Amino acid sequence: MTEDLTRGNTEDTGAELANSEPGAASQGVTGAEGAEQLIGQASVTIGRPAAGEIVQISAEPGSTYVLDFDPSQARAVVEGDNLILVFEDGGQIVFENLVSLAQLEGGPSLQYAGEDIIALLQAQGIIPGVLEGFELTEPEPGQIIEIQAALGLRLIINFDPALAQVSVDGDNLVMTFPNGGQIVIVGLGGLADDPNAPVFNIAGADIPAATLLQTTIALAAGEAGPDATATLETAAGGEGPVGTGATQYSDDLGDTIDTLAAQGVIPPVEGDSVLIDLEVVDPEFIVEDVPPPTLSINDVTVTEGDPEFPDATITFTVTRSGDTTAESTVSYTVVEGSATDPEDYNNSIALLTGTITFAAGETTKTIALDVTDDLIMEPTETFTVVLSGATNATISDDTGVGTILDNDTAKVSVGDAATGTGSDIIAVEGDSSDDTLTFTISLDQTNNTGSAIKVFFTLTGDAVAGTDYTLPGNVTDEGSGTYSILIADGTSSEDVVLTVVDDSGTAGLEGDESVLLTPTGTDTTGVTVDTGSDSSVDGVADTGAGTITDSRLATSSTMIIQTRLLRLVSWVVTSTCCCALVSARASP
Repeated sequence: MTEDLTRGNTEDTGAELANSEPGAASQGVTGAEGAEQLIGQASVTIGRPAAGEIVQISAEPGSTYVLDFDPSQARAVVEGDNLILVFEDGGQIVFENLVSLAQLEGGPSLQYAGEDIIALLQAQGIIPGVLEGFELTEPEPGQIIEIQAALGLRLIINFDPALAQVSVDGDNLVMTFPNGGQIVIVGLGGLADDPNAPVFNIAGADIPAATLLQTTIALAAGEAGPDATATLETAAGGEGPVGTGATQYSDDLGDTIDTLAAQGVIPPVEGDSVLIDLEVVDPEFIVEDVPPPTLSINDVTVTEGDPEFPDATITFTVTRSGDTTAESTVSYTVVEGSATDPEDYNNSIALLTGTITFAAGETTKTIALDVTDDLIMEPTETFTVVLSGATNATISDDTGVGTILDNDTAKVSVGDAATGTGSDIIAVEGDSSDDTLTFTISLDQTNNTGSAIKVFFTLTGDAVAGTDYTLPGNVTDEGSGTYSILIADGTSSEDVVLTVVDDSGTAGLEGDESVLLTPTGTDTTGVTVDTGSDSSVDGVADTGAGTITDSRLATSSTMIIQTRLLRLVSWVVTSTCCCALVSARASP
């Protein structure tokens, strides 16, 4: 089956209808020489016309036309509102007004061997399909509804047509209601003369767009009489359309339209017949009920800093999106979290509560707060800025989160060991009152990070862990000669207490053994080891020292002192003897 629609006169070929088998014996109706007019009936059988014969049939809604010949013998041509079947021998069957009637529910039917020929032609695009129906209801107060006119559009009026005042604005038909609402049919004038132009169904009757436009123009010009009002009802034909298949209008109004057309004031109702490509386009509904703009606030992260530097300010941006043609306002409140006022931020730049006003056209506003540099090592802290009470706007994101990162640091140091009897760095093996070495690992400020700080350290020297001393429970063996302790949140130090092992019963006499504790690092960013000095200089630096003495050399604090004095005397005597010997050897 071919689809070949040709523009031109009735001698042009259009589209082959079918390749079906012929039906029953003909009960055809043919015309006299030249042409014959057949009035539409409830059902009529149409035979093939003779060569050169033209049969004209006035199509009517509800009528059924049965073809008693193979429709593949003819071509379908659309000319204006008529469907013409053209045969090779010059015969023609002209179905008048069938194109527009076929678009209506309950339109005429064209049948062959049980097949719907009109549906076939509509499927091929030779004639337009049934008009799409869209119900129009009265708009809300102040609402403007725009409908894009389209070929094949059927607008069903579902409100009292007497309520709507009609006017023509360029190519648009405008219906205005007492509540201020409007319905605008956009581009209707440009399609009004097309055979497939939009149709208005008012009180059950279909009214062509061209008729409605022309009547509206006549009413606006005062040509329809002094008492005529420009409502949709009067534009449709006085006090409402009547009839079942075609619209009937007031004779006076019809005469007025004819007069205006003759004078050239309005275009004629029907233009010249042309062959057209038919297309049904879904209408586009545009509701111009413009929503208010929306407001949102962003999240911001900054690093704590001195007010003289860029990081000292935390700035939130409130953004307005959508229709910004009018003024909008919104209130804001700064809400404390782990960050508080004035310890972490303050109102030296902007108030902590206030109102933002957007002028027409403005899309962004800012809220800037000063960040406090408190010199205290602390964790990351947050607070929020909350929007509320918007006017001429809605709030899509009401909370901005402010995050402040700490910029402060701390140093770790350790002093020399203290023993159970005081600050002496010498512990005595086997002396229960003096058998511990206590190293204090300290921060130069209180730990306010919100969690414990782990400090790593090593233990070196002559004494061996596990053999000469034992580790306390707060020390963790990290392996590879590294140990760790925790400085709890809210504190600034932690002790490492080494207990001396008394091995006098198993080992021989031992000399002094040294213990050196050296911090090596931490698990917390910003907390580092103080390596600026050594314990031998100031006692508070990167290494702490302690000594373990054998109990068999000294059993009490007094004896320890005596032992040290004896060592000192021995060293002095030895030094003196050495000096005398050198002097004697130097004499001539």
